[in-house]
Amino acid sequence: MNLDPKDVRQIRLVAGIGDDDPADSIRRFDVKALGHSHVLLTIERGEPSCVEVVVVAPRSGGFRKVWSVDSTPAHEPLCRPPNCWPPRVWAKKKGEIEISLPIAASGVDPDCAKGRVLTYRWNKHNYQLAEEKKFDTPCGIETTYRAISLAFHEAAGPSETLAMLEVFPSFWPQRAIAIQHAPAGVAVYELRFEKPVEFDWLTHRQTPAECMARAKAVAPIKTVLPISSEEAKEFVAKLSQIDLQTDRCPRGNTGECSHFLDGTMLAVWLPGGRTAKFHDIGGLKDTVSENPSLHQWAQALLLAAENAKTAARANPSER
Repeated sequence: MNLDPKDVRQIRLVAGIGDDDPADSIRRFDVKALGHSHVLLTIERGEPSCVEVVVVAPRSGGFRKVWSVDSTPAHEPLCRPPNCWPPRVWAKKKGEIEISLPIAASGVDPDCAKGRVLTYRWNKHNYQLAEEKKFDTPCGIETTYRAISLAFHEAAGPSETLAMLEVFPSFWPQRAIAIQHAPAGVAVYELRFEKPVEFDWLTHRQTPAECMARAKAVAPIKTVLPISSEEAKEFVAKLSQIDLQTDRCPRGNTGECSHFLDGTMLAVWLPGGRTAKFHDIGGLKDTVSENPSLHQWAQALLLAAENAKTAARANPSER
């Protein structure tokens, strides 16, 4: 199906996303996989990360909504429980949609050790639930990110955290920069692991709980950085003005997604559990970040942290 910008806008409006509604984001826009001239949209709605799945089809003079779902058969919203992976939606084959969801015990299980898949099939009129099955969630890259992040937040302590930047290189060391309230105003801290957290999930199948335990066993060290309270407040103020919405990938100068076999991921955390994860594209030419403003803010904070550590090493008596 060939679509022009006018068609895309009309599909978006039919799906319920107005021109002046920036709160919703389209996570998936697939015009091929479902067949039947159906367009599959996964739309992120509200907080925490909740989705609505919508199918739109052409009709004379425009488009119409064929089907949508925003809850499970038990009327639970399609949302991400705290510290879990987000709902995943894809067209497995023509006329078949799969929605994968984490299951949190009592809604508070931090490990999200189980998940379920809802399969909907086209019956020539709409999409009906054809199958529901549960599965054990193995520890994977997303679980290791969560495990490391939880370790950072525990190491940060009880002081109110205003913002945290987490750095996940392909290999050790993972670290974070936390901006927190302190007795003298606002302070900046570095959280760093002194030795690698060895998950071994590529060679040894583990549960999310086992991965979490490995991260907790190697607690990061918290050290204060000699950054002024005024500069720290300025970082927080600038961050509050940045939209946390991210593109689904970095893009090259042609607009196509850029894929990295290796590299560093960055994650920004704000009070209330708001997060944004994106690639550290560094000085790569002709590559645009998933969120250029957020990437620039993160690079500035990392530079300030490195400059502060360099100054402290040069003037140890001023620590």
